[in-house]
Amino acid sequence: MIGPPARRPAGPPAQEAARGGRRGAQGQGGTESDDGMAVWLLAMGLLLGATTASDYTGAEVCRACHARIWERWRQSPHAQAQQRLDPAARADHRCLGCHATGSGADLQGVQCEACHGPGRLYAAPQIMRSGKQARELGLVAPSEAVCRRCHTPDTPALRAWDFQARLPLVNHGEKW
Repeated sequence: MIGPPARRPAGPPAQEAARGGRRGAQGQGGTESDDGMAVWLLAMGLLLGATTASDYTGAEVCRACHARIWERWRQSPHAQAQQRLDPAARADHRCLGCHATGSGADLQGVQCEACHGPGRLYAAPQIMRSGKQARELGLVAPSEAVCRRCHTPDTPALRAWDFQARLPLVNHGEKW
């Protein structure tokens, strides 16, 4: 049976890593296999294929560490996307694919993971502290291609959608 890389017993270095301390090779505060575990988890995710509803954590999980960004999002059109639909469209899976997050109405609106990818593998604070590890486990730096999954010429809109003009409305002011 294929399994994750073996981990060293939880001594002081591993305990420090669990508290969010330094991580890395043996003697540097982490476990020898932290990077190996990240690669294994990523590989398992790729082998298992498509995402499911359980792969999404929801914006409240993100809020724990990103309160300022969450508050800005909460006031945005993305947060209100599902409520802005008429009642018939709220039940239409074609509309929910862009106006809700994940596989339907469970996570209302365009939440963090609609743009940044399902967070089950990367949302833990100890993983998010390492941008590299979070990206290896599925954290997406949104691009125009990510936005264009929903903002297409075929989607109903009052005016044409321009990525460069709209980016400041969703930019969190953070560098990737």
